[in-house]
Amino acid sequence: MQRRRNVLALAPVCLFLALYGCNGDDPVAPTPMPTPTPTPTPMPSGPFIGGTASVGALLYDNWWEINGGAAPTATHPAYPTHLTGREGADTWRCKECHGWDYKGVAGAYGSGSHATGISGVIEARDKSPQTIGNQIKSGGNHDFSAVLSDQDVSNLVAFIREGTINMNQWIDFGSKTALGDAASGEALWSANCSTCHGADGLGNPADVPALAADNPWETLHKIRWGHPGTSMPSMVVDGLTTQEQVDILTYAQSLN
Repeated sequence: MQRRRNVLALAPVCLFLALYGCNGDDPVAPTPMPTPTPTPTPMPSGPFIGGTASVGALLYDNWWEINGGAAPTATHPAYPTHLTGREGADTWRCKECHGWDYKGVAGAYGSGSHATGISGVIEARDKSPQTIGNQIKSGGNHDFSAVLSDQDVSNLVAFIREGTINMNQWIDFGSKTALGDAASGEALWSANCSTCHGADGLGNPADVPALAADNPWETLHKIRWGHPGTSMPSMVVDGLTTQEQVDILTYAQSLN
């Protein structure tokens, strides 16, 4: 019985020696488990991926000012024939059919002299880059393949998917009133806009107060992305929030 007790008493010691070595050397560290190598997430591939939204926004406004192409002279084949008074280059601008608010027939261009009856691009935000790009470049009579490169189309796709916003959240549709803070907008105007546009918004040929009152959607687009062919900066690229951009628009309207 005494011998059995001695064996039991020695059992923990033997286990320790088995784990850490019995020859008096330093303890042997347990062999670490190998760290599994994570499977990399495959990068998206295919056409019209990797564009720049800020460039696409300027192309949406006036693409030949950005890509160096020649301004078209003929009227775009998809431009509605029921509208009169517009022909040639203007009918090729994306905004002319799809609107500054990106809603087309469902937005500010649903009536009036710009009422083309064409849907907006904002409806395509959740579609794949390939679907949007193919529609831009080779969608029936919407064929822009002769004037837009694949990179141009990729930039437009990035703008549609990443850069369009629902302007009805920021501008009252009926009254055209921007839903921002004019006091905040005044400070932002002074810091970002007054050098070129002046304290009163009339520092260059652009009558900002009048434009902000008449077409706040265009004004907000240009505040966000700049004006093609000029040094006007993009407030999106410069890091201002959408609320701050709308505050600038609100202040611009107060100058009218």
